[in-house]
Amino acid sequence: MSDSGRTTTSRRGTQDLSSQLNLKEAERIFHEIYDPALDYISTFFQSLLIPNPSALPLLTMIRLNERILYISQQRGTIPLEGYLQNQKMVLWPLYRKEMDNHIDSLKRLADEAEGKGLAGFMGRGVRDQAVRGVASRYASIFTSVVVLSDEAEEAMIFSR
Repeated sequence: MSDSGRTTTSRRGTQDLSSQLNLKEAERIFHEIYDPALDYISTFFQSLLIPNPSALPLLTMIRLNERILYISQQRGTIPLEGYLQNQKMVLWPLYRKEMDNHIDSLKRLADEAEGKGLAGFMGRGVRDQAVRGVASRYASIFTSVVVLSDEAEEAMIFSR
């Protein structure tokens, strides 16, 4: 009985060691093949962000990144997950900054409409046509953001 127990335990230990070696070998092969491609994609990704894109293209990139991350998690490509998470961490602050810029420009427009600021001082208030244009643009951006949003991330997107 003890002999058969030892044999089973040693087989299990050998199988565990074998599966660990196979996993390490698979990871080595993955890195050997995909690291040059990921380096190229990183360079391309950084070149896309050099002139900061506007909010909607950034949100679209975030959504595409999240979808690729979900698919890679489903397929078990563990080495790729960290890379995609890093891209996500780069994109969210840029998106937030762009949205903050939009909000600040609306505040400046509201101040000018009330007669505050330089335009009010010089007697050049905001015209109705400008307000209509801004309202139309705001509605377009808002609709696009809602379409691209998930309920779970609503608090993050509309926090300000």
